[in-house]
Amino acid sequence: MQSHHFRPDIEGLRAIAVLSVVGFHASPNWITGGFVGVDVFFVISGYLITRNIYTGLEKNTFSIGDFYSRRIRRIFPALCLVLLFSAVLGWFYMLALEYRSLGKHIAGAASFIENILYYNEQGYFDESSLNKPLLQLWSLGVEEQFYLAWPLLLWWAHRTRLSLPLVIAVVVTLSFICNVSGGVASSAASFYLVQSRIWELGLGGLIALPVFRRDSTRALSAVSTGSPISRSDPWVEHAYRGAPYVGLSLIFASILVFTKDFWFPGWWALMPAVGAALVILGNPASVPGKYFLSHPVLVWFGKISFPLYLWHWVLLSFLFIIVPEAYGRRARFLAVFASIILSWLTYKYIETPLRSTTSTRIKVTLLAAAMTVLFAFGLGTYLGNGFPGRSFAQNFKSVESAITDWQYPKGLIERSVDGQEFLSTSDAPPTVLFIGDSHANQFQPRIQALFEQKNMPDYAFLTFNGCPPIPGVYEDKHPTCVDFIAKINATLKALPSVMVVVVGGCWNCYFDLETKPVPDVNNFNYVYRSDGREAYFRKGEGAALAMESLWKYLGELSKHYTVYLILDNQMADENDPRQVLRNRLNLYRDDATLRLLPLRPEQKERNATMRTMAERAGAHVIDPLPSLCPDDVCPIFSAPGVPIFKDSHHLRSSYVIDHVRFVDQIQAR
Repeated sequence: MQSHHFRPDIEGLRAIAVLSVVGFHASPNWITGGFVGVDVFFVISGYLITRNIYTGLEKNTFSIGDFYSRRIRRIFPALCLVLLFSAVLGWFYMLALEYRSLGKHIAGAASFIENILYYNEQGYFDESSLNKPLLQLWSLGVEEQFYLAWPLLLWWAHRTRLSLPLVIAVVVTLSFICNVSGGVASSAASFYLVQSRIWELGLGGLIALPVFRRDSTRALSAVSTGSPISRSDPWVEHAYRGAPYVGLSLIFASILVFTKDFWFPGWWALMPAVGAALVILGNPASVPGKYFLSHPVLVWFGKISFPLYLWHWVLLSFLFIIVPEAYGRRARFLAVFASIILSWLTYKYIETPLRSTTSTRIKVTLLAAAMTVLFAFGLGTYLGNGFPGRSFAQNFKSVESAITDWQYPKGLIERSVDGQEFLSTSDAPPTVLFIGDSHANQFQPRIQALFEQKNMPDYAFLTFNGCPPIPGVYEDKHPTCVDFIAKINATLKALPSVMVVVVGGCWNCYFDLETKPVPDVNNFNYVYRSDGREAYFRKGEGAALAMESLWKYLGELSKHYTVYLILDNQMADENDPRQVLRNRLNLYRDDATLRLLPLRPEQKERNATMRTMAERAGAHVIDPLPSLCPDDVCPIFSAPGVPIFKDSHHLRSSYVIDHVRFVDQIQAR
C-alpha cells in the first residue's frame, strides 16, 4: 500500500545516493566522490524519521514501541539475509583469522556498533577495506544509534514545550563542531562516530519542521502529505522552486569533484548534505523533481536502495577475497549487476512482505530472534578464533601463519629517560639505537636472537610506522611524524651510552610508491617542509629534497656515532602470502610464477643510489638484496609452501630469525 507520505522525488534522491556509492566502490577512479552518497542518505533519513515523529507528536499518536517496530521491519529483513550470506560464504572461503574478523563484524552489525569497530581499525579508504565484506554497515551503525536517541529527544522537547527547531538546531551545531574540530588527528572519529554525523541527520530533521510556513494549519497538512507549500512572497516562491536545481548541482559537484584525498567529512560534507536538504525542501513539482528525480527508473532504484547498499559491497568484497586475480572492471560490473538482481529479489520477496502491517508482533519477534542468533554466531566465531578446524582453514594454515608472523617488539620493554620514551632490552644503558619505521622493526627478531646469544649489546628501538627518519619530511595523516626527528635527537642526547645508530626505512615506499601521481592504496601524502619551503612527493620535488636531507642527516650522525643504513628489501604484490590464495576457486594448480620473481630494476638502482649517498655521508651500508634476491631473482618461499613475507613488503619474523644474517655485521665500533 502506498503511503500518503510518499514523494517520488525523494526516492529518486535515494537512487542518486546509492548509485553514487556503488559507482565509487566499483570504479573509484571514475566516480571519485561517490562516497558522499552516504551523506545524502543521512539527510534523507533524518528528514523522513523526523517528519513521521513530528506528525505523530502533533496528533498524539506517536508511540516509541511502534517506532522501533517499524525500524525493525524496515532494516532487519535485508540485513539478516546479507549477514547470513556472508557467514556461509566466509565459512567455505576464508582463513581462520579472516573468518574471526568477519565474526566480529557480524556481531557488530547485529548490535549496530559497526562504526565503532571500524573506527578502531584502518580507514574507510584503505586497501584493507576490500577484505571487509561488511564495511558498508558502518553507516547503518550511525543511523541506528541516532534512532535510539532521536525520538526520545523530540518526545521530551515536545512534552516540555521547548522549541523543536531550536533544540534540533543546537544538536546540529554541536555535532558539526565535533565534525570539524580536531582536524587531521580526529578524521577517523569525524568519519565513523555518531556524534560527528548527527548534524547531517539533524539537518534533514530540521527541514521536516514547518518553520518556514506562515499558515500553521496548511503547514501541518503539508508535513502529513508531503505536498508543495504555497508561498505569498515572490522571492520565497522563486527560492522554493530553485532549491532543487542548486541542491542537485551541489550533490553532483561533490560526486564528480571530491576524491578520497579530501579531509572528509569536515567542511566538505556541507556540499552534499546541504544539497540533499535543498532538494527535499524544494518544490517536488519543479522540473528536476517532476521530470528527473521522479523518473520511474530512479524511483525503482530508490525503492531497492537499502538492499542494494548492503549487497553490492558484500559481493565486491568477496569477489576480491576469493578471486583477487580476477578483480577487474568486467568482474566488478558483473558483481554490481548481480547485486542489483539480488536487491530486487530481496525487496520484492523479503522486505515487502515483512514490512506489511499484518501480523506485526510475530514478524518483529521472529526478526529480533534471527538477529540475536546472528549476533551469537558472530560472537562465537570471534571467540572461537574463526573456527580453525574448518576444511579451508586447515588446508592453508601455512599461509595464515605467515600473515600473522610478526614478533616485534618481543623481548623489549618500555623505558623513559629524561622524558624520552623508547623500547629497550632492559634498564641497562643501550649501546645501539635503531631508528626508522616498520621496515626497521622487521629486523628486531634477529637482533633479539643475537642479543640472547650475547652477540649484540643492549639495544633500543625508536620507530614510528609510516614515518621516514628524514628531517623535514612529514605525512599529513600521521601527527606523530611531525616531531619524529626532534624526538630521535632528544633521545640520543638523553642516552650518552649510544655508540651505534642504525637507520632503516621503507625507502621503496617513500621514494617510489608514494611519489606516484595517483595516490596508492594507502593514501599517504608525504611532504618536505624546510625554511618556509614546501614540496610534495607526489607531483613535486619533495622526494629529491628528502633524499638530500637524509644524506645530510646521516653525515651529521656520522660525526658522533657509528652509523648503519639498512637499504630496503624488495617490494612486490606477489610477495604477499595471500597471493597463494589469489584464486580460491582453483587453489591447487601448479603455478611457477608464485615461486620466483625478477628483481625490479628500479629497486636495485635505488639501493645503488642510496649506497653511494650513505657512503659519502660516512655511514656503513647493509643491503638486503644480495641475500634476498641472488642473481636478481627473488624467491618468495623459503621452503615448499613456506612464504618469506608476511605481506607485500615485510619479511616474516621466523624467516628473519633464521635467514637474515646480513644484520649480524652491526656491532659497536
